Amino acid sequence: MEIGGRRLKNVETMAVESVTQSAPPPRSKPSNTFMENPKIPIAVSLLIADSILIFLIIAFVP
Repeated sequence: MEIGGRRLKNVETMAVESVTQSAPPPRSKPSNTFMENPKIPIAVSLLIADSILIFLIIAFVP
């Protein structure tokens, strides 16, 4: 069926196309962000070590 030089799709074809599922989007591989950017784990470990040191100083220094 053509209208104005443009070919129109059949109603049955349109229904079948709307039911078919598209492929799932590609997933990126899980990356180890701690190995790529070690700043965060180093900062967290320094904060923990600092808090332990401050706790020990407060507890044992008269």
